[in-house]
Amino acid sequence: MSEHIPQSVHKSLTNIGLHNMKIVSNIMSLVVKRQDWWLSIDKTDIYGWAKPLDDWQQRGLTVGLVNFNTHEGGRLRGDALELFKEYEKMGGEDFIPLTKNLTKSLDDCYTLSAKIKELAEDPTWRECQWNRLLAPGLFFLNSSLTS
Repeated sequence: MSEHIPQSVHKSLTNIGLHNMKIVSNIMSLVVKRQDWWLSIDKTDIYGWAKPLDDWQQRGLTVGLVNFNTHEGGRLRGDALELFKEYEKMGGEDFIPLTKNLTKSLDDCYTLSAKIKELAEDPTWRECQWNRLLAPGLFFLNSSLTS
């Protein structure tokens, strides 16, 4: 059940007291979606999750493990931007140019969504999502927790 959690983030999780990856996976069932959904899905699917939001003209696209959004209030400043920047730094594709018109074009939302779905099993993309999840300020306010 917890084999989907990249080995590279185990140390960060252990540093904050999460030694058992099965427990981490169970915690994620509370964070991500309904527990029955989390327990029944193929975990590779969540890493490639990408969908225009119902209010896509305001929040754009939601992607990945914890539904990172591309926009806030119609402006390009959602938490997915940091995810995309980190992915590019780790050697992945630069998705930032594809985010520019997401709140103006549903077709652009679907184009980026299709690219994200192709990354579901990319180990770099998975690690990047966990890195952002464990980054100070997202869920953990104290940077000493993850260092």
